[in-house]
Order: sequence, then C-alpha cells, then structure tokens
Amino acid sequence: MKEEKIKEFIQAIHSAFSILSNARGYISHKLLQNEECPNRFILIAHWNSLEDHLEGFVGSTAFEQ
Repeated sequence: MKEEKIKEFIQAIHSAFSILSNARGYISHKLLQNEECPNRFILIAHWNSLEDHLEGFVGSTAFEQ
C-alpha cells in the first residue's frame, strides 16, 4: 500500500468494523499496523465458528459492502 493511502485505508477499515461487529458469531477483532513498515497491516478476527465467518459473514450481503 502506498504511504499516502494509509490514512484512507484506516478510515475505510474502521467504518467496516461496525458491519463486522454486528455479524452473527462475531467475538472480537484487532487491527495491527507494523511499526517498521507502516503500510503493512494484520487483521485478527475471532469468531464462534468457521461457519459463522464463512457463511454468516463472508457469504452475507453486508460483506459485499
């Protein structure tokens, strides 16, 4: 990701977190930004089950947003 797009990405992903956190089976999430390479991120999301994630979230219309 280009450095000038980092703030835009962070804003977009934070707006998506409201959709994520309302999904069935969602437990929690954490977005980590690499301190040495600030254009690299890791998103960790915890779900009740793989089915909740794949069918309840990824397969939903909310995910398409």
